[in-house]
Amino acid sequence: MTSLHLEAQQTPIYSQYMVNKFLLNPAVAGGNGYTTINTVFREQFLGFENAPRTVSLNAQTRLLSDSYILRKLQLRKDANQSSRAANIGLGANIFNDRNGIVNKTGFKFTYAYHVNFDNNFQISLG
Repeated sequence: MTSLHLEAQQTPIYSQYMVNKFLLNPAVAGGNGYTTINTVFREQFLGFENAPRTVSLNAQTRLLSDSYILRKLQLRKDANQSSRAANIGLGANIFNDRNGIVNKTGFKFTYAYHVNFDNNFQISLG
């Protein structure tokens, strides 16, 4: 008697990368210097039973030295003039992905670090 055990992973399918680059790259979290909250809904083969569907809610922000998170009610507007405390970006994504009979719900948390050069360029790691 033999047994066969298989494991695989299914990642959610997104098609809105140009609108929400955070879905593809965690280094984008906080890269623009302000907070964004996005929701994504994608359904394929509408009308078919168990058709692929992905629903996602994500948010990303940058911890700025003068932001509401670190100081009360004063929002920093110039992300290029940031201090060391302003180099951290955080993001989160909650998703539900259905592909046939497989249904997966998950949560992802991301951390990014941004380094500014000459107030014109930025390198982001995530």
